[in-house]
Amino acid sequence: MAKTILRIACFVTRDAEWKNVVGHYGRRANEMLAPYGMEIGHRYGGGPIVPDTIPYSGDRFCKAGDPGSMRQKCHELWPNGKGLPVIVCNFPPGDGTNGVTVKPEHEDAAA
Repeated sequence: MAKTILRIACFVTRDAEWKNVVGHYGRRANEMLAPYGMEIGHRYGGGPIVPDTIPYSGDRFCKAGDPGSMRQKCHELWPNGKGLPVIVCNFPPGDGTNGVTVKPEHEDAAA
């Protein structure tokens, strides 16, 4: 049976400690997708995920317009897009948002 590749576009901020996060994300995603004949791929093909660095540093805050500005930096780097965007960044310690998905309909994502 041929596998279906779910292509992602992985971005990391300059100061994010991403190596373990991205590796774990790829392994865990592939474990969860395997029963369905799917696996994660990235814009460069198969194998380990190769993220692109966006020019953004510091913590990401939900109410400071950061989601929108981070997404814009991804679009500037890859204007035509290639895959579902996944951004690995820093969150302020103890804010309870680690690992959340910021959706376009959230008021802070539109800023």
